[in-house]
Amino acid sequence: MVYKHEAYLRQCFDGFVMQKTTFPIEILVNDDCSPDGSADVMREYEESYPKLFHCIYQEENQYSKGIMPLCETLFPMAQGEYIAICEGDDYWTDPLKLQKQVDFLEGHEEYSMCCTGFSQTIEGDESEKSPMVFDLDDITVEHLIKGQWIGTLTVVCRRELLVDFKPPFPSLPFVDVPMWFHLALKGKIKYLKDITGNYRRLNESACHFLDKKKEYLFGLDVMRVREYYAMLVDKVEVAQPMFSKDSHYYLEQCYQNQWFDFPIDTLWHFVKEYGHPSGYDKLKYWGMKSKLRYRFSKEVLSIKKK
Repeated sequence: MVYKHEAYLRQCFDGFVMQKTTFPIEILVNDDCSPDGSADVMREYEESYPKLFHCIYQEENQYSKGIMPLCETLFPMAQGEYIAICEGDDYWTDPLKLQKQVDFLEGHEEYSMCCTGFSQTIEGDESEKSPMVFDLDDITVEHLIKGQWIGTLTVVCRRELLVDFKPPFPSLPFVDVPMWFHLALKGKIKYLKDITGNYRRLNESACHFLDKKKEYLFGLDVMRVREYYAMLVDKVEVAQPMFSKDSHYYLEQCYQNQWFDFPIDTLWHFVKEYGHPSGYDKLKYWGMKSKLRYRFSKEVLSIKKK
């Protein structure tokens, strides 16, 4: 998936080309109408490796229309037995990455997916990499409910298991988190501690924002997805402590910044369902100068009476 990744694409594509495998691979790339030179880099690699690269050049940005290129463009194109995912600003560092993961999945049919450790750099600073390796052998639905981080760039999964995948809510700004849940319900998820790639954390990307409001909206959507699957497997209590902490924090930020267009109904659901008394004690000191604040105060008083 490519959007405004010109500065990083060569490193990303080189990580694909260097893979040493006993099986053939195809590299599917979708440029979502980038305003920079991303498409030019794609054409360069497509010309150099015509048997490997198959590129789509969107004339209109699909993401802004609520269309997810990963699920709606790239997955339907895929012909392989397995799918590996890597966004255009990340890159692989281990030439045996795919071979290791496919070898494992070939020998363990009960597993739907395999992911690995990775490193992280901030704003492209290659001088300092932080290892992101977790003390796990398998990742379960319970781990995902608690917020276990899976590096999207490390994933290899069985393509056939994604045929019936659909995000649980329309217009989600991401598909990876619900995809992990979907696959965890289809089979086991193997975690390898090998560091196979680098996640480049940028201040502005598909899941990181300088605008705090956008950041909290994204976080609220992640909570919705986790709650959906937690209810599906009757494990809501597993996520309750984090839901409580995060929902109260977001609610306080809404008040302090007067974000009246924030999806308050959804947020208030989490505060009421997973909150704790100390949170309500804090909220009662907020004034009642606006309809929104009046509503907050009224809700708080109603709950405290109960």
